[in-house]
Amino acid sequence: MLLTIVTISYNDLPGLKLSIQSLSKFINEFEEIEHVIIDGNSRDGTKDFLENKFCSGFWISEPDNGPCDALNKGITNSKGKYILFLNAGDLIAKELTLEQFRHILNILSSQTFDLVSLKVKNTDINKFIFPPNYSNNIRNKAMSLHHQGTFYFRKIFQEIGGYDEEYGMRGDLEMNLRILTRTNPQIKSIRDIVITEFRGGGMTSSFRGSFIFHKLGFKAYKLYGLHTLKDRGWWLLGCMKIIKRAARLIIKHVS
Repeated sequence: MLLTIVTISYNDLPGLKLSIQSLSKFINEFEEIEHVIIDGNSRDGTKDFLENKFCSGFWISEPDNGPCDALNKGITNSKGKYILFLNAGDLIAKELTLEQFRHILNILSSQTFDLVSLKVKNTDINKFIFPPNYSNNIRNKAMSLHHQGTFYFRKIFQEIGGYDEEYGMRGDLEMNLRILTRTNPQIKSIRDIVITEFRGGGMTSSFRGSFIFHKLGFKAYKLYGLHTLKDRGWWLLGCMKIIKRAARLIIKHVS
């Protein structure tokens, strides 16, 4: 098997259906692709849907310890030489053609890169996020290796381990930093193809989610000695806002 597409899902049946639909023509066209779905025991009908409607891949639905645990289950159940992570609600780009996808598969099959990175599109703001430049700035590389736009050589996870549950929603950042600092990865950047589309917002659209996002990012950068005053500033600003909000609630309650 050349490529495994791993989709993790939790209580997002509409998003999961869209992801499956966007993949369908590629799954039907190319035998060297498999689809693995890891559901966290959703309560919105996802399991019934997978049991009765999903017939184009492997799936499990059981409790997990969050997104990183689900991603690790996806890796464990993958057979592909490469893995692409496409979470529920993420889509294969509408403009991606079969010919372009065949070109990508030819690159994956003919050469051994550790990471193959392409453009992705944020559908909320119609903004393209580009693959890495080849500067020496590890931070920039880690951020520009977008999770939904990077094919990971599966054996790299055997060498350095899976996603660290401690980093939650920034597990992808910590993984990229680990790969870039502990190995000497061969990276192929394909700059003229948009591979996936994703929705902005999500957990980071709320204040609490944004605070946790920056906090975990700071923690990941600090682990690898790459944190800056700007990272600490975001974290401290979040702390100040939480304290301010708590003070307002206390004052309101007392009065």
